[in-house]
Parts: sequence; structure tokens; C-alpha cells
Amino acid sequence: MSLTLIRQKQGNLDEADALLLRAKEICESVPNSKHSQVAEVYAAIGALRVGQHRYDEAKQLLERAIGMWRESGLPKSPRVAAALNNLAQVHKLTGNYRLAEPLYREAIAMSTDTQCEQHPSYGLFLGNFADLLRAEGRLQPAAKMFEKAITVLETRLGPDHPDLVDLRKQLFLTRNMPTRESAWTVDVRQLRGSRLP
Repeated sequence: MSLTLIRQKQGNLDEADALLLRAKEICESVPNSKHSQVAEVYAAIGALRVGQHRYDEAKQLLERAIGMWRESGLPKSPRVAAALNNLAQVHKLTGNYRLAEPLYREAIAMSTDTQCEQHPSYGLFLGNFADLLRAEGRLQPAAKMFEKAITVLETRLGPDHPDLVDLRKQLFLTRNMPTRESAWTVDVRQLRGSRLP
């Protein structure tokens, strides 16, 4: 698994993909292989599929991994929190906001339980959740969540990290978005006296 992460960070997604698929074959071929190891492989492939915009496949793999972990008592770990966040991302990116929110909340809560509120993953999960809130038109909570994510990442990654640059840009856009209130207002008394064609 470590080699696949290195390949992903290097931008060699084809090699990372091949390594993960090989790991999946091995895990599935071993009788009585530990659920947690197989779940980790599914979650890693799912995360890669999110980056490749292969959302249906990512959703299936991440749901399967999380299901396996839930069967075994859903251990609180950074990997499980990341899988929950990634599944929330899939739902957000495919427009299923209602399904994304509880997963983000669970990932954030698990991240605080397993790492700390100063860990970069926690900050990234907050940023992803803030993006969902903004997409739903909940601009004030989104701005507060972006601010919190920026604070966390600034202390851990430094002020010029690319993730921070992006979050600051997202916060700026959120603060400057027009509200979704209609520019047209009609008094009910006006409607009573009018006839529609």
C-alpha cells in the first residue's frame, strides 16, 4: 500500500492503479483474509477512482470497504475517516448532497477522535464539507467552515501550501456569492386582484 501512495503522489496513476488491483487480487485469493486489509485495499482503489472521476466505481468500492469495516465494528482510524470523506465527496460530486452531509460529519468526528483537530486531514475534511454547504446555498456556515479549515492547515502546512491557496480562494468566492433570494417580490394583495391569463 505504501508504494501505491508514493506512485500516486508522483503522479504515476497507472502504476498505482496496477499495484492496487494486484493487491486486491491477492487479498481476495487468500482464504480467511482479514476484512480490514481487504477493506483498506477497496478504500484505496475507491480513492484513486474518485481522482479519476470514475464515480460509480468509486462509490461501489468505498461503500464495500465501509460496509466491511462496519461489520467488524467500524474501527476508528484515519483510513476509515478518509474513506467516509471520499464517499461523501462522491455523493457531493454527483449531486447527492443529502447523502454526503452525514458522511462528512462522521469523517470529521472520527478524525478528531483518531488524530487531532490540528491534523491536515481534519482541515481537508472541513474544507470539503464547507464546499458542500456552499453548494447547498448555506453560505454563512460554509464561510465559517472554510475559515476553520484554513486555520488548521496554516498551522500544519504553512501559508503557501497549494491546498491553502485553494481554500482561501473558495472562502473568497463564498463570501462574495450573491444570496439565492429572488430579486422579484410580490405582495399577496397584488395577487388577489390580478387574473392570470
